[in-house]
Amino acid sequence: MKMDDLSILDILSVLLRHRKIILGTLLASLFLSVCAVLFIPRNYLKGIDNDYSLSGLAQLDSTPGVQTFVDSRTLDNYIVRTITDPGIFIGALKSAKIQTYAGININNFDKTILHNKNGLLRVEKEQEGYNLILKVSKSFDFDSFSIGMITLSNKRMEELLIPYAEEKIWEFENITLRDFPEAPYEERFSKSYNRYLAASGFLVRKYPSLTMLQSSYTLMETALEDDLRTIIMRKALVLSFFAFVLSVFFAFLLDWVTRNREKV
Repeated sequence: MKMDDLSILDILSVLLRHRKIILGTLLASLFLSVCAVLFIPRNYLKGIDNDYSLSGLAQLDSTPGVQTFVDSRTLDNYIVRTITDPGIFIGALKSAKIQTYAGININNFDKTILHNKNGLLRVEKEQEGYNLILKVSKSFDFDSFSIGMITLSNKRMEELLIPYAEEKIWEFENITLRDFPEAPYEERFSKSYNRYLAASGFLVRKYPSLTMLQSSYTLMETALEDDLRTIIMRKALVLSFFAFVLSVFFAFLLDWVTRNREKV
């Protein structure tokens, strides 16, 4: 069987004659790939000790009591305003005894620095709550920062919600003075009473406004190293394949040159 004047036996013959070149190239590329996978991630990570290339993640949400007496839209607005406030952010850094962040003195921070397109702080609303994502370095004390963040945020939320809680208490205490044509008296009384209890508990500080859903954490070196290894491994396999293809091409080219010389 021939294909373009070249039989399968001819192809196998060329591959066998130049097997040392082909196998040598393949083994060399695989060896270099293994070295890259083993050593590049580790050496790269050594250089990011002071580089804010990692991400810290804290997950928080409002407490059930607050959700009872505050409508969701108002609550979302208050939470986002609070946790993205530069004053809260700077206070959390100070509570973690951090004076310089990302090469900037914390006294020089403003809203633009924090929330621009490539900003340092990002807030994502999830079904379970809010993700507070912060660019950090390996030496950044993210746990202490998160504790300071939730503490200061609760103080700010308390200031915002106290008038709201007082309003819900007044509404229940004066429920007979209001007209609720949209619902039976028992239903509106029950809802108003639940809001009254939740608001009363909030005013006597039985529960905070915000709570941490789980412990804050950062993208650890081991996780980042695994990600880097996966990326490098994929690229190394592709390069090894191309090296193999080039070695086969070179083998045929070398065979063609040899044949032409013999003819001459």
